[in-house]
Amino acid sequence: MKYWAGLQGQQTISRAGLWVPALKNIGQSTSYTHSNNAMEHAKVFTNVLKEGYVHSLPISRAWPEFSIPWTTIMTDIWDGKQTAAGALAALDRTINSDIKKYG
Repeated sequence: MKYWAGLQGQQTISRAGLWVPALKNIGQSTSYTHSNNAMEHAKVFTNVLKEGYVHSLPISRAWPEFSIPWTTIMTDIWDGKQTAAGALAALDRTINSDIKKYG
């Protein structure tokens, strides 16, 4: 365990490109970000550490329209202000409407 959590183990993990390194400097290094061409969005995990916030990938051209309600509703669920069952039905209608509108 000590090896895998240490510098050498994290460098090995980064070169494999199969897991996100736990060390920030290794996760943001080219040995990780260029290690696996099949992993197109390798930086999405390590950018959270760099930028200090979590964001989702733009999964549709409609993303700018429904990312705000999605984030707001998910925050309310996590904060206990709404239940998932109560909140997600309205969010589903909003997202589906935007997807139909933007394709």
